[in-house]
Order: sequence, then structure tokens, then C-alpha cells
Amino acid sequence: MASAVKPPAPGEGALSLLFSLNKTFTQDLSDQTSAAFINLANSLTSVMDLGYRRFPSFRRSRVNSFRKGSVISDMTLVFDNETSVPSTNETLATFVNISTNLTVVPNSIKVGFKNLAATVVTEVNKAYSKRFSAFRRSLVRSFRSGSIVTLMTLVFDNNSSLPSWNETLGAANFINLPILSNSIFASGSALRPTVFSLVFLPVILALLMASK
Repeated sequence: MASAVKPPAPGEGALSLLFSLNKTFTQDLSDQTSAAFINLANSLTSVMDLGYRRFPSFRRSRVNSFRKGSVISDMTLVFDNETSVPSTNETLATFVNISTNLTVVPNSIKVGFKNLAATVVTEVNKAYSKRFSAFRRSLVRSFRSGSIVTLMTLVFDNNSSLPSWNETLGAANFINLPILSNSIFASGSALRPTVFSLVFLPVILALLMASK
């Protein structure tokens, strides 16, 4: 049963893979226990598992859901760990080679990080909450290539509680992630406060991992 395939475990690396099949969506595809869901999911995971075995670190693929839009297929590719996850270009090239029999809608393929954002947020929150009582949370805005350049936002109570540039960079040294030295940048000014008086400080850092 495809829906029983294990999701990524702590420590494993994963990519999300989203694409549209040129098929008519039926309501039973939204039910993971239905025969339609199980049959289509098994067909997809069989193709993915066979194709992505070219990467020694590949472990398994999993269908998370199907939804309308022809049939939008939301899958997860699981690898040994974050550093063994292939690049976006490698992932896409492999998908193109193995999906010739899947009637995929052109230009519908998207590859994204599955676990990395949650990991980064967790570690950043730990580091900043210990050092700034006004710190509320962090948000990952995007990843881009250059090792992994991570654009984040740090949220504080208000403008008066916003740490200085040096304090912000100093706290980043305590983030338990493989961050490239001299890659951290905090903007000189915060974004406009919200109606709740929170302020948002943009931060950029580069993680020492494979470029995506």
C-alpha cells in the first residue's frame, strides 16, 4: 500500500517533487485508502524507485497526495541525509529520463526542499530565543544556489526590541548548522512593523551543503 511508505525520518534528506499528470482527476484519488489512489501511487513509486536508484544515497519515494489540476502529484524523494540529496538539476534530469511513460504535463515539474526549512527554523529559533527575550520566531523565505543561500526573516516584538547588526551576527555564531564563515548578512533596517507591532529583520546565510 503506497500510503504506508514511511515519510522522511529525522536525519534523512528529502526533496519534494510536484508534477501534473495528463489524466482526469477523480474524487477517489483524494482518498489514500481507495484502489484508485493506491494503484496510481504504486505505479509512480515503482517508476521513481527504479529511476532514482542511480543515486547511491536514494532510499525510497512516497506519494503524499493527488489533487486537481489534471492530476497534481505531490511526492517525496528520500535520501540518506541532507548532504547526500542531489541537486535540483540532477533531480530534474533524472525525472525527465524516467517519466517518458507517465504523460506528465510540460513545465509542471517542481523540485523543492522538504525537511531543510524546518531544520533551519528549529536551529535558528533555538539560538535566538536564548539570547533575545523579544525574539518570536524565524521564517525561511527561500533557498537558492551558492552552497545553499538561505533567505530568512527574524521576528521580534517591536522596533525598540530589535537587536543591533553586530548582536544579530553574533547570535548567528551559535546556530547549530554548517554555515559558511563570513556568509551571514543582516539588513541594516527592519521591514515595516505589522499591525501587531512585530518587526521583521531579513537575514541571509549560506549553508555548507550541496548546491540546489
